[in-house]
Amino acid sequence: MTLNRRLVVSMEDIKSVVLECLHCGVRMTFSPDAITAPCNCPNPTCNKFWAASHYPNAVGFGMRNTPAQIRLLEAIQAVRARDKEQKIERPNDPIGFRILMEFEEPSV
Repeated sequence: MTLNRRLVVSMEDIKSVVLECLHCGVRMTFSPDAITAPCNCPNPTCNKFWAASHYPNAVGFGMRNTPAQIRLLEAIQAVRARDKEQKIERPNDPIGFRILMEFEEPSV
């Protein structure tokens, strides 16, 4: 018999979001409620481009022009803020579910 263990987390369970440079490996850790991707790597010896400081078409129809990584960071913040506001169930809420993510348990 095989025993599989998995980890299920909700947006509330996220303690931090870590951004890691693809070039030098330096990491920045943010509160999931206040994520700001810098334009360049914070490592002064690397300073490689990370993301534009803003995406003018990021709202509505133009959102397709915004990179998926930036949209994900914005979505994490938006969902967590909404979840905090809705601790009391609202019968007319158009969203009747919450997002849970499942991960394999890390091997030791």
